[in-house]
Amino acid sequence: MDNIEVSVDKDKFEAFEEWLILQTEDVDWNEKIDKEMLIEINGHKFVPLSELDRLARERGFASSESMVIQPPVYENHRNATVTWRIVWNDGTSIACSADANWRTINPGFRNFPICIAENRARARTIRLSLGITMCSYEEIGPEDEDLSEPSSDQQRSAIDMLIKRYKLDHAQLVEILGDKIGV
Repeated sequence: MDNIEVSVDKDKFEAFEEWLILQTEDVDWNEKIDKEMLIEINGHKFVPLSELDRLARERGFASSESMVIQPPVYENHRNATVTWRIVWNDGTSIACSADANWRTINPGFRNFPICIAENRARARTIRLSLGITMCSYEEIGPEDEDLSEPSSDQQRSAIDMLIKRYKLDHAQLVEILGDKIGV
């Protein structure tokens, strides 16, 4: 799969920033967040997507659409990328992208990277459009796992045994077991 290169026109980006300020200067959407809805993790507060959706409806949500930019396949390490676009009642629109893969998804949802990427893109789009500075809960990854932890001696021995028994190299083993081990 080819990599997509993205370039940003500085003048267009600055014009977008000015537009964004104009859209949100009369209302401080950060102040409209229901503090009871916030999720606290390790002393940090996050706004849930449900609260962002409520604020979007209050702002004047007209429609939305999402598009899968990159499906999760073996060649891209099962990384899904989705762009979500919102259209407001005044006709203005904004779109943002987000990604997800098994390392950035809470364990119970690892079979659904496109859904998670879509929720992250949706949250990011609403936050950016409304000028909300707090990160959304959907945009963070697993909170209770250390995925950088090395494999155990027992795991390494089992992998070595499979490689020797079936005369495989590491890439072949990952291809065969990828879905089962979340790669």
